[in-house]
Amino acid sequence: MTGITSGFLMTFGSNLLIQVTVVLLAGWALETWANRHGAAWKCLVQRATLASVLAIPLAAVLGHTLMPTTWYVALPEPVWFSDDSGVSAAGWIYIAFSVVWFGGAAVLWARLLGGLLVSERLRRRSVLADDALAARVRALLPECIGTYPEVRLSNEIKSPLLLGIRRPALLLPTDDAAACDEPVLLHELTHLHRRDNAWLLLAQAVRATLWLHPL
Repeated sequence: MTGITSGFLMTFGSNLLIQVTVVLLAGWALETWANRHGAAWKCLVQRATLASVLAIPLAAVLGHTLMPTTWYVALPEPVWFSDDSGVSAAGWIYIAFSVVWFGGAAVLWARLLGGLLVSERLRRRSVLADDALAARVRALLPECIGTYPEVRLSNEIKSPLLLGIRRPALLLPTDDAAACDEPVLLHELTHLHRRDNAWLLLAQAVRATLWLHPL
């Protein structure tokens, strides 16, 4: 890692953390207000906060490109001496910070991807439900949903589970008839209607990337 690269990573990372902190604090304050106005407002605030965090890196790059005078915290470049002298103290701090951040993010991203693989394995090992049960599920969905999930049975789960985003599947326990009751099905289908799986995946991706942020 060169001095320019490590300096850029530290400057970009520090600004990212500062901007994320501002957004998360604002989101926390708004969520406190939204708690008094119902679950729909709370969900809206949470998703707006997440979308803002996702937009920060792009906004930072565009802002610096279009308006070079955009305010940001400029950290001093580490002083890199000759090969005989080795790396300066500031250089080692920058390297250590980058290694810890990216190392932790790599572990959490591996865990996230592993969870997606487990979910796909559950789908492959399940079997399609009969037509009558599938028809019951479709009858509970609003017409505007557009995408009907596959209804599948699995003996590896103990409670209903909604999997997937592009090809959603509703997994039901093979040996639990209560899992097919209408309130239970409606609960899982509400996740589909609100696209909760997609938002949850985005939230987990942000958390894995910014794992060292205290908020």
